[in-house]
Amino acid sequence: MSEPLPSLSFYTSADQYGEVLASAYDARAQAGMEDLMSKGYYTGSLGGGIHYIKDAWYYQLVVEHDDGLIVVDAPPTNGQYFLGENIMQAIGELSDKPVTHLIYSHHHRDHIGAAAVFPDDVTIIAQEECAALVESAKDPQRPPATETFKDSYTLSVGGQTLQLDYHGDIHCNGNIFIYHAGEKVLMNIDVIFPGWVPFSSLGMASDLRGFLRGHDVTLEYDFDTFVPGHLTRLGNREDVEIQKEFFQDLVDTSMKYLDDVSPARNDMEAPVTFMSAAEQAGGWSNPWLIFDTYLNGVADLVVDEVLPRWRDRLAGADVFIRSHAWQVVERLRIDA
Repeated sequence: MSEPLPSLSFYTSADQYGEVLASAYDARAQAGMEDLMSKGYYTGSLGGGIHYIKDAWYYQLVVEHDDGLIVVDAPPTNGQYFLGENIMQAIGELSDKPVTHLIYSHHHRDHIGAAAVFPDDVTIIAQEECAALVESAKDPQRPPATETFKDSYTLSVGGQTLQLDYHGDIHCNGNIFIYHAGEKVLMNIDVIFPGWVPFSSLGMASDLRGFLRGHDVTLEYDFDTFVPGHLTRLGNREDVEIQKEFFQDLVDTSMKYLDDVSPARNDMEAPVTFMSAAEQAGGWSNPWLIFDTYLNGVADLVVDEVLPRWRDRLAGADVFIRSHAWQVVERLRIDA
C-alpha cells in the first residue's frame, strides 16, 4: 500500500504548490475576496446582462431581461460562506427587477436547496427526470418544477435567449447544460472544475462513461466562458481539455494495471493480481478482503504513476486523486 497522500496543508512552500494553486484563481476571484470575506459572496458580470454570484464554494447565474431576471440554481446556507439566505440580497445588488424564472441545473440539494426563497409565482424550469427526482424528495426547500422538458428547451423572454439541453447522465439524471449563444457563456454543474481536480469520486458522478462523455459534450458548444457549479474561478475551453486529459490518464493507467481487462490478465508478472491479493489476504476464505486488497492495490499503483504528472497541473490532485483512481479502477473492472 502507498503512504497516505499529503493534504493541501502539506504544501507550505510556494515552490511546491504556489504556482498550481495560483492558476486555480484569477483576477475576478482575487478582486472578489474582500466581499467574500465580509458578505459571504461576491458578484460579477459577463456582459450582455449576464451576471454571476459566487460564494466560497458555489456559483449561481443571473440573466437580466427586459422585464425581470432568470436565475439558475439556488445553493443553500450550510456554513459561514454559503449563499442561501443571502441570495435575494445578492440578486438585489445586481438589479431591482423581479425574478421571473428559476432554472434547476439538476436535483441535488446542495445546488437548489434554497429555491424556496423565491416568490411563489416564479416559473421553475427543469428537465423532466430532474423534476421527478425533486418531486419524489418532497423537500419544501426545493419546490416542484412548473415547466419541464425532455431533451431541449429554448427560453426566450425579454430580449434574452437561453438554450437548455439534456445530454443524458453525465453526473446524475436530469443534469442539464445552460447556454447563452449571444455571449458564448455555458453553464453545467459538477463535471468541470476549472483549475482543480473534481470533488471526490468523479464529483460523485453516477456513471463513469457518462462522466467522461460530458467533457466531449461540453467541448461541442461554442463557448468562451464556462460557469461551473463549484470552486474558485470561471473556466474556458482549455480547462475542459485539461481535465479531460487528466481523466484519460487515469483510465489509460488503470487499464494497464487491471489484470482482468488488460493484456496482463492471468500474468503472474503483473504487479497486482487477484492471486497476489489472496496471498496477501491470507487465503481465499474472505472474498471481500481479497477484493478490497486487489482494488486498493491497483488504485495505489495508478496514484503512484499518475500523481507526479498532475501535482503541478491541477490544484487538489494530491487530495482527491486516490478516490478518483479507485472509482475508475472499479468501474472499468465491471464495465471495461
